[in-house]
Amino acid sequence: MSKPDDIVPHLAALLSCLDVQASIYDQQRGPPRLILTSPSETCGTQSIVPEAFVDVAQSEAVLLKLQNWISRHLHINAKIKHKPLAEIPPEVLHERGVVEKQLQRYLIAVDKLYQESEEKVAQRILLLRIQARMYYGILLQRFPCTISGQSSSIIHPLSRLTIQCYPAPEDWIDTALSEISILLDASEYPACRSRPFTLSTQLVGGLLHAGLKSTCQHTMETALALLQHPNLPSRDGLWDAKATESAIRSLLAQVSAEQDVGDRVLFVPTSDESGQMV
Repeated sequence: MSKPDDIVPHLAALLSCLDVQASIYDQQRGPPRLILTSPSETCGTQSIVPEAFVDVAQSEAVLLKLQNWISRHLHINAKIKHKPLAEIPPEVLHERGVVEKQLQRYLIAVDKLYQESEEKVAQRILLLRIQARMYYGILLQRFPCTISGQSSSIIHPLSRLTIQCYPAPEDWIDTALSEISILLDASEYPACRSRPFTLSTQLVGGLLHAGLKSTCQHTMETALALLQHPNLPSRDGLWDAKATESAIRSLLAQVSAEQDVGDRVLFVPTSDESGQMV
């Protein structure tokens, strides 16, 4: 029988996860209430991410810490993130660079963990990778400055995980959707949503973000299809799959209507001075 204290770290992790989700779900709430990083970590003198993870549990704990940090960083600096670089305080730019480097370091470390993992934990590692990619994409889109004056990059989707291929940042949504599809197709759960509720996969929230941020109709259609996947939980933490599906469907209908109008304008016949159709 486990000791009462054994459950404390687990409950603390759940609380931290909900804290981050609540701040993402409700922008008026402000940054997460909990602060999981130390000053030495946010300034870059101490790394959050090790060179290699001991196990999946360690990689989950580190990712939660990064998610908390990114969420706080974006909320606190929301008013200055789109200003010219010259107008952004140096300490904010420095922290922005540190957090991006830590995310890149995390993706490399989780790649190594995947390559050395057994099949039974491969899906958990893939989920962590998807979550890290989502937060990386959010960071790039909401605070789009780059570190060391160079283009940011996101590691290529997982078939065999490598660190050699770096797609353009704008491709992160399609890459994340590809990995979500792999994860759901390989899910051990039957096609009846036997897990109607989960707390921490963050897949529904990620699909919502992908659908809302993309301007590509095909990408939006892919996100919508994944929301209808039988192995996707119907509710994940604060996000409801049906409500998310409805929101993306409405946006997709709007985009399709605008596209139809644009196509009709392109093909409106006009006449030249002689009256001939051109």
